[in-house]
Amino acid sequence: MAEQDKTTEPTDIFLWANQADRDKDQLDIDLFLFTKWYTVYATNYAKELKAQLKVLFLYDMISTVQTGAATGMMVRDFEAAAAEDNVLERTELEKVEHAQEVIEQIMFGEEGLEVFREGDHEFKKVKGIIARFKKPDGEPFFIGKLLPQSQVLKGATAWMYDGDSFQPFSADAGLRITPDNQVLVAGNDCFAFSETKF
Repeated sequence: MAEQDKTTEPTDIFLWANQADRDKDQLDIDLFLFTKWYTVYATNYAKELKAQLKVLFLYDMISTVQTGAATGMMVRDFEAAAAEDNVLERTELEKVEHAQEVIEQIMFGEEGLEVFREGDHEFKKVKGIIARFKKPDGEPFFIGKLLPQSQVLKGATAWMYDGDSFQPFSADAGLRITPDNQVLVAGNDCFAFSETKF
């Protein structure tokens, strides 16, 4: 008997965008941090941030893909594509070693992930953040962003402006998340919205 062809169909990014748009109000969101050595940590967030997380991670990505569909955006393999306008680069997750490692830690080892605490770990070692979006009955997808240290505010060296005066920054660390699209992992595929941050 002939061996089965193990290749899978690439993820249809346009179908993904339409489904994510349709389901956006039912999506649960979990956040994970990963270090320069690709160790993954679980995190918690205040429920008041859920709407902002969708804005910072999801909505613009959906809009970019849907606008791209209307303007003839092409999806090309990362290995064969050069940076071009209106081209979204895609590759298989297994070809991106560290991305696969991070996703596997979340998918298969989540219950064993340590919760990140600034007192136990150092934010300066954090390389990026991953948001996992999932419907209760659906397959998850992941949106990742790099976190340059210039976006991290340390409590001991930062101030905040509240009302009409400067105040001590009361948190262990603060984080500014940029709204740019970077990387989507859907199915077995990675989509590089920003080649320089891939």
